Amino acid sequence: MKFNLFARSHLIMAALTLCLLPPAVLARSTELVEPDPVTISCSLPAEKMQEGIKNGGAMRHWMVVSQNPGNTELRYAKGSKHAITVNVSYTANTFAITYKDSSGLNYAVKDDGTRRIHPRPIGWMKI
Repeated sequence: MKFNLFARSHLIMAALTLCLLPPAVLARSTELVEPDPVTISCSLPAEKMQEGIKNGGAMRHWMVVSQNPGNTELRYAKGSKHAITVNVSYTANTFAITYKDSSGLNYAVKDDGTRRIHPRPIGWMKI
């Protein structure tokens, strides 16, 4: 009983601390760094690249929003509050992932042009 009361008091203190922190502390952000373009060792037809991007995204729970020659748009949603959309542009032997849009991830462009976003989606975009 004593241990349970001790554990609860720590949980309550942690919850109170989070409630009292200023919103700027809770709204973490980091510089938005997109993955470097990737070059593959062979040339593939556009249909195969499109299929590979779609299947690779699906393995990591990304959904295809749209597909056009040379570009596939993917979206990843984490629950109902957080989502990110990226463009995957490709040629016969390269592809590159670039940020398009997000919701609930504190995306902002600073006065100096630096793009900032919550740190979590940086990992979601890694190859």
